[in-house]
Amino acid sequence: AMPLAARLRRGVLASNHFTATEVAALADRDDLARLRALDLSYNAIGNAGASALFRSPHLAGLLVLDLSYCMVGDEAVEALLESPLCDSLVLLSLRGSPASAEAKVLLAARMGDRVRM
Repeated sequence: AMPLAARLRRGVLASNHFTATEVAALADRDDLARLRALDLSYNAIGNAGASALFRSPHLAGLLVLDLSYCMVGDEAVEALLESPLCDSLVLLSLRGSPASAEAKVLLAARMGDRVRM
């Protein structure tokens, strides 16, 4: 438990060996509602972890999300396209994503220059 979590605005958790299960638990924390920027780059969270983030009502206020080299593929891109985050994120990084070219085109069409792939 993090007693200061409710006051966090920015979280940098890059390269911490997080799993999809751990990220899903993070996404389920209602005390992170004030979080505006989250860097989880270089954690192999995959589709399950990324989808949990995209579907979390507690992270709806995120403006910046870095999921570079997190193994985010087509399944997670589909979850993002169905999520309110797709319209509210100011910057999303999915560099190194194994998503298909088709999924990347759909995401770029929706998010424009707000997404980095």
